Amino acid sequence: MKKLFILLFVTASFINCRKKQTQNIQNPVETGFIFTIPTLSKGVNLSNWFNDYSDPSQYNTRFTASSFQQIKSAGFTYVRVPIGNSILYNGANPSQLNTVHLQKVDAGIQSAINAGLG
Repeated sequence: MKKLFILLFVTASFINCRKKQTQNIQNPVETGFIFTIPTLSKGVNLSNWFNDYSDPSQYNTRFTASSFQQIKSAGFTYVRVPIGNSILYNGANPSQLNTVHLQKVDAGIQSAINAGLG
């Protein structure tokens, strides 16, 4: 009986883990707003772009729209972008966001989204 229960549990788990190519999700806060999330099946890490030790002069140039198109063409569905604390927060007042760097992070993330990457 115990083996049958385990078999049924594992089978149900596999069935529930099957993913569709994309998922439409309705935002419960804004009625009628629907967006599509790409399937996150194969990703790549974009390290040293917005890390604490990264050179700020390369924020706009390290990964371009062309870079993201190449990543997408290689079969990747998402990118991981590590972001350091000093990029996110103002060093003099850590309770405030660093708006200068966040604009660059936002532009970079938008380029990935425009290329169809999660």
